[in-house]
Amino acid sequence: MNRKLIIALLLLVATFVLAACGSPAGAKVGATRPTTEEVVSASFNAEKPTIIVETFNGNVEVTVSSGTAVKVDVTKRGSGETAEEAKSDLKNIQVNMNQEGSTVRVTAQRSDQRKDVDNSGASAKVVVPPGSILQIRTSNGKVTAAGEADAVTIQSSNGAIEVRGATGLLDLKTSNGNITVNGGSEKIALETSNGAVEVTTTKEVQITATSSNGALRFSGPLADQSKNVLRTDNALIVVTLPEEASFALDAGTSNGKIISDLTVKGDNPRETELKGTVGANSQTTLNLQTSNANIELHKGK
Repeated sequence: MNRKLIIALLLLVATFVLAACGSPAGAKVGATRPTTEEVVSASFNAEKPTIIVETFNGNVEVTVSSGTAVKVDVTKRGSGETAEEAKSDLKNIQVNMNQEGSTVRVTAQRSDQRKDVDNSGASAKVVVPPGSILQIRTSNGKVTAAGEADAVTIQSSNGAIEVRGATGLLDLKTSNGNITVNGGSEKIALETSNGAVEVTTTKEVQITATSSNGALRFSGPLADQSKNVLRTDNALIVVTLPEEASFALDAGTSNGKIISDLTVKGDNPRETELKGTVGANSQTTLNLQTSNANIELHKGK
């Protein structure tokens, strides 16, 4: 056996020994830690309430239903090296649900204040009346809201946000996740990173949408005298506006081009920039900025 082969075999053996020493006794390298779940439920009654949900490492699902009932199911998830430890960990996840006037508050957090929460967490399913105001905060989870809620504020991380049917202001923030909106009015503010944003609305709005490495798509009318901004990097921007739309445009990209179905009045010698006015109302502004991708402006119905 030559010298190089002997050295290679010794290195391979050493790698296996180090991997075994670094793993807990009886544990498989890369094995998923056991989890145990427990559901906590509560019901309240309020007309057009404010619903506040604060949880961690879990999804939040809100559904609007007729009536005045608020129904909440919180699923706690304990984690540990063994199934017994995971079950015992459930006691460290504290869930509080209460009502003060027309405000219903749901919170889930670790009572031991442990910074490394591992795979523990809490998800929530909430049924609310029409016209509810939603304020939701979670981490590492997807948030969905379906139905005629009023204003919606959502903050998450490492998870998508989807809001459909809301009739009020929208303020939605996440990271590493897409944002999808169908509805909203007045002001819509959306922020993510490494995720796409798609907005469809029939109401006149002021839209602000920012991302990085994610495409931005907006379809709907712009509010009179509104300041609208869509900004991303390394991704496409597509805006579809009514044929009668009137606004001042400032669009720019690099290593891409700007394509417009709308007639823009202005001096634009370069295909990477498009500045000017569409229609007669220059008090409404639309700013579109990206890099390494195209910008498209289309006429809607």
